[in-house]
Amino acid sequence: MTAYSTFKRSPKNISYYARGFIFILILSQAFLSTSTASAAESPSFNDMAELLINKNQELESLRREIHGLSYKAVREGALEPAAGELEYTGGSDIMISVSRMFPYPGKLKLKKGIVNREINVKNLNFEQRKAELLAEMKKLYFKIFTA
Repeated sequence: MTAYSTFKRSPKNISYYARGFIFILILSQAFLSTSTASAAESPSFNDMAELLINKNQELESLRREIHGLSYKAVREGALEPAAGELEYTGGSDIMISVSRMFPYPGKLKLKKGIVNREINVKNLNFEQRKAELLAEMKKLYFKIFTA
């Protein structure tokens, strides 16, 4: 068993940590609002939502995946590098050869299109997870302040 597999988090655990983070965020909001004299000093729901979106590890992971895929899209649309070979046998015998594989016309465009679709799917996953976290935060916020 590798060290990575030992510390790997399952999606269930990430959701558990996200719920805990949201609960602590809302609880801190409740204590701040009761301890301060004016409501203007305490962070609003929108501030807490922004903090949740910016600090959530799962969303940050999705952001980084999307960023990495953008580099992959550039790489998939480019030609493979040329392979060169230099052979010197001694004396005046020098042989130089350069070879390059050219893909079938349209193949690079299709490969780049596949990666762009992957990026679109990851963006949709990101937006969906962000909406789920905000919905869960709203539920917890409502439970805390109506109790």
